[in-house]
Formats: sequence, C-alpha cells, structure tokens
Amino acid sequence: KKRDNSEELSRLVSVSIFLEANHIQHSKM
Repeated sequence: KKRDNSEELSRLVSVSIFLEANHIQHSKM
C-alpha cells in the first residue's frame, strides 16, 4: 500500500504542477 500511496502522491504533484503551468499560461494571455 505504501507504494500505491507514493504513486498517488507523485500523480497529485504532477497534476498540481500542470495546473499551475496552465494558470500561468492563461495569465500571460
């Protein structure tokens, strides 16, 4: 289960980074 947890955590991190980059792009536009 620990492995699953870390996988989910890394997924959340990548998603948050993607959303942040998306937000920055929209702000520039």
